[in-house]
Amino acid sequence: ERDPDTGEGKYYATVEQLDQSIGRVVEHLRERGIADDTLIVFLSDNGGTNTYLDNNHPYVGRKGQFLGGGVRTPMIWRWPGQLEGGRLVDEVVSKLYLLSTLASVSGAPPTENALASKNIWPAVQKGGPFPARTLFWESITGDSNA
Repeated sequence: ERDPDTGEGKYYATVEQLDQSIGRVVEHLRERGIADDTLIVFLSDNGGTNTYLDNNHPYVGRKGQFLGGGVRTPMIWRWPGQLEGGRLVDEVVSKLYLLSTLASVSGAPPTENALASKNIWPAVQKGGPFPARTLFWESITGDSNA
């Protein structure tokens, strides 16, 4: 009700709903006594649509484009006692890295299919350096918009 029935208002209402939902998950973990023993990783699949407002600032581009605003998205990690809060890391990584990283954190052995993945846990936990890697994107539509 606080947000107007406009595209911008709907965007802000969606962000607030997402924030509240994540808060409910964290509260559930607290109630069970496992919040401090649980690694939470939050990220999006790609940049925002920029349909109603520039939600990719300071990057140019939008979802579906091979520009910074189309491929960069925050990746937020939370694990009290394991990760320092409030630290900003400006490194480019791939979601593919989550497979090896989460396997390592959980103590599971890497899988055969983890060739494209890299364990970034030491860099996330203690700060740089991140594994060097060239990343590539492919468009199935043939339109890179770049």
